[in-house]
Amino acid sequence: MGADKESRIIEHRNESYVFVPRTVPGGYDVVRLKDQIAVGVFWLDTEDQVYDCVALEGITAADIQQIAQAGIEAGFVRGRRPA
Repeated sequence: MGADKESRIIEHRNESYVFVPRTVPGGYDVVRLKDQIAVGVFWLDTEDQVYDCVALEGITAADIQQIAQAGIEAGFVRGRRPA
């Protein structure tokens, strides 16, 4: 697994993914670049920890969790912040 900080791409199991913010703060779609399909979604808490994730297309929830964790570590995603 790797992260390209300039292009904000996460590599996981020989696939490339990007994050697209959802309307709910701290929520992100995980989009596979090769076919531009949303393969999962995850939500972060205020501590930048994944508190829920859903796999949608040809990937497991464990994969989404790992991709999300890589995004957190790379600084690509942030959790909900109190108002």
